[in-house]
Amino acid sequence: MTTSTYAATFQMTAPNGGESWPLDTTRLITWSPGNVSGNVRLDLYKGGTALANKVGTITTNTPAATGKYSWHVGKYIGGTAIAGEGYLVVISSNTPEMKDSSNGPFTITSGTLQTSHAKATKGLPLTNLGPQAAAEKALEKLTVNRPAANDSFFQGGDPSHHLEHAHAARRVRPHHSAGSRRNDRPDDRSLRREQGRL
Repeated sequence: MTTSTYAATFQMTAPNGGESWPLDTTRLITWSPGNVSGNVRLDLYKGGTALANKVGTITTNTPAATGKYSWHVGKYIGGTAIAGEGYLVVISSNTPEMKDSSNGPFTITSGTLQTSHAKATKGLPLTNLGPQAAAEKALEKLTVNRPAANDSFFQGGDPSHHLEHAHAARRVRPHHSAGSRRNDRPDDRSLRREQGRL
């Protein structure tokens, strides 16, 4: 709703009702500047435009002539709005004094750009992605294709147990003491006695 003789030209154009903007993403708040020559003020409201519904001030010194403001969704001076419905942006100016607001409420969702990006890149070959996305996809493939712990080599228990057992088997060797080797040899005198009986 606009309160000024310049109502036909000074208007909020976005968000203007029905939008769903993810929290912590960047969106453009836009307006038609009309005859405004100074700066504009942007305020965030929830559930109506009465003073009691004001959430916070987004900016106070953006030139009206630019017709846009890059908003980190949810951010206002001194805080961050929570995800929810019923939000409105009110734009106002003192030169001349004018005010307008979103024609309808918009929603701030809890989604993120990262989630949206993951959905958008799902199934695309690595050559169609940017460097960071391609690296993430390659890492994902390595994780998915990693041999499972129940593969044939590891069947029967914990794979680390099998590896420890293999190392232990290599370390164990048959061992005979010097005394045992001597005991295994026939006594020379006993051998001669046996030969004398023949």
